[in-house]
Amino acid sequence: MERIKELLSAEATVYRDGVRQDIPAEDVVPGDVVFLEAGDNVPADIRIFEADNLRLQESALTGEPDLVEKNTLPIDDPATPLAERTNLAFASTSVTSGSGKGIVIATGEQSEIGQISSEVNLAEERKTPLMKEIDGLGKGITYVIMAVAIGLFIISLFQQTYALSVLSLAVVTMIVGSIPEGLPATTSVVLAMGVCDMAKNKHTIIKTLPAVETLGSVDVIATDKTGTLTKNEMTVKDVILATQQYHVTGDGYAPE
Repeated sequence: MERIKELLSAEATVYRDGVRQDIPAEDVVPGDVVFLEAGDNVPADIRIFEADNLRLQESALTGEPDLVEKNTLPIDDPATPLAERTNLAFASTSVTSGSGKGIVIATGEQSEIGQISSEVNLAEERKTPLMKEIDGLGKGITYVIMAVAIGLFIISLFQQTYALSVLSLAVVTMIVGSIPEGLPATTSVVLAMGVCDMAKNKHTIIKTLPAVETLGSVDVIATDKTGTLTKNEMTVKDVILATQQYHVTGDGYAPE
């Protein structure tokens, strides 16, 4: 959480009523004129109208590691990629050199980084392989215990070993004592140890506990040159064997 907070701008320098003042970044609204200088975090999406050797680091948003020089020239094509919108400064990016001014055009969920956050929240959650195995194990054990309990109840009932009330209490006690209620707690402790180990030794922040097991079962990670998956579709283009090489045509996941 501390690492995530570092991406946020604590204060923003704005011009209101002709007066330059520092305000909390969350108080910035569309229409504010924001002043940017080296070392600042951009508090919102801004249309730049004045730039003096202004360069921004936008890798947090676009994945491109190179600094981007900003200008005030208009862009007519609405389909221009984010990395090529040189007259805009985006929230969560930082100013590395120069200075400039711009007018706020989007804040919060309406900003580019906010839209990404909204899309992430809409993503469907899927259980990890470990969680599926634990669920299956829990169901299997439960079915076996219930079957054995019912069988013992029927056998004891026919043999009239105990009174019905005593027999019912004994069967219920057996069921309760046999259910592995400590399994979720034990699993959480083991996964928490994995999260701690990843943070200390690998400097990796993991959001959810089950992701530790999923990450540990990954053998190959396919990314582009910036370490991002733009459309989450990677295509094998060449297969190199010991004696020959094959070239693969087609793009994306379409079966062509």
